[in-house]
Amino acid sequence: MKNVIQLCICLLLIGSSPAFAAEREAPVISVDWENPRQYVDIRASLEPQPVFEEQLFEALGEFIEQESARVLEAGQELKVVIHNLDLAGQIEMNVINSGEDSRVVRGRELVMIEIEHTLLDSSGQVISEKREKFSGTTSRVLQSTLMQGRSFHWEKELIRDWVRTLTEE
Repeated sequence: MKNVIQLCICLLLIGSSPAFAAEREAPVISVDWENPRQYVDIRASLEPQPVFEEQLFEALGEFIEQESARVLEAGQELKVVIHNLDLAGQIEMNVINSGEDSRVVRGRELVMIEIEHTLLDSSGQVISEKREKFSGTTSRVLQSTLMQGRSFHWEKELIRDWVRTLTEE
């Protein structure tokens, strides 16, 4: 019985340590995709459109969560809404390899994301609220399907730019 009580006390002390408290109060981040059918360009190339959209939203949503978590404080909450997206490159028929369509990025092409966010402190008070459009251009001739492990490279660069603005306010 004495061992059980000691174990309970140890668990209570460990659970209340600052390291565990910070872990419990990690930032809460949510990402919503508003009216994706209205986005400038999220056309699929090789896979069916619904499958591509699921992969796109999952990849960029997870990236937003990971990058945001790096700069937010424990207990903060970030609500993100994506209003528009224009993926880098254009869909073209790939006559050399398969004859199937693929997304091709040639030279300097536009990439754009329109993001709205609400950042709340641990008590629920609004720290910042903003809707912004981030755009840029690509710089090399590459097919995104050949960029192994670097899916949506240019879109992620815009997200990194946006995340930097969260802590500037």
